Amino acid sequence: MISLFSMFQRRFPLWRACLLSASCVLSTTLSSTVQAEPVKCPPLSGNSVLSAVTVYDGPIEENASLVPDSDKKVGKRFTSIWQVAEIYDAGRQVHVLCKYGATASLPIKIGHKVQQCVFRSSLANAPGEMVCK
Repeated sequence: MISLFSMFQRRFPLWRACLLSASCVLSTTLSSTVQAEPVKCPPLSGNSVLSAVTVYDGPIEENASLVPDSDKKVGKRFTSIWQVAEIYDAGRQVHVLCKYGATASLPIKIGHKVQQCVFRSSLANAPGEMVCK
C-alpha cells in the first residue's frame, strides 16, 4: 500500500527540496495557477468583417472610452494597444465594442483580469483582429 506522503512526494517532486516555509508554499501555489483564455472579437456570419474596436473603462453605457496607449503603422498594417491591468486593480472591468462594417457591433464584457488589448487591422479589406490577454 502506498502512503499518502509518498504519493505527495511523487506528485510534487520539488517537495523534497522545499522546507516548510512561506516561500515554498507560495511558489507551489503560484506555479499551479491556470491562465485565463484570451478574449477575442468573434467573427460574424455573412460578409461582415471586424473593422474597429472601442475599449471602455467600465460599462459601455458610461461612455468611458479609452485612447490607445500606442498606435503603430507598419506598411499597410495598423496596431493599437491598450494597457488595461490598472482598471482591474481599481476594481473595475474592461468592456470592448467590436464594430463590423458600418452598422453591426457586438459588446463584450471581459470579466477576468487581462493585461492588454491589441487591435490589428490593414488597409485592405482583410478582417481586423482584437485580442485581450
